Amino acid sequence: MTRFMLFAAAAAAAGCATGPVTVPVSGRVTLDGDPLPDADITLFAADNSVSADAGVVRDGAFRFEAKPGPKRVEIVRTVGRADGSVRNGLPDRYGGPQSVLKMDVTPSGPNEFTFELKSK
Repeated sequence: MTRFMLFAAAAAAAGCATGPVTVPVSGRVTLDGDPLPDADITLFAADNSVSADAGVVRDGAFRFEAKPGPKRVEIVRTVGRADGSVRNGLPDRYGGPQSVLKMDVTPSGPNEFTFELKSK
């Protein structure tokens, strides 16, 4: 009985440590044809079935791990205002629940995406 309990505990611990499967995603982000200097990028499951994945855009490029599936993509560039508050420096159509950006992350890849944003 003790041996079985040790095996069950080890199996349960191993199962808890694995977590959801993720795959590499990467790509480029431009604004009016130029690499976006910096921003945050968040991938939300289109059906809200799994938690979001996030990364950063630096010099127009991003690379991080994400769970497979169709995604709504939000890209936000935080800009400070004179009064000390912050806002998204990109048009609303790229950040927040109203984002028009989409991607489909596949288990087999290559999962390379390009987002060509326009300021107007």
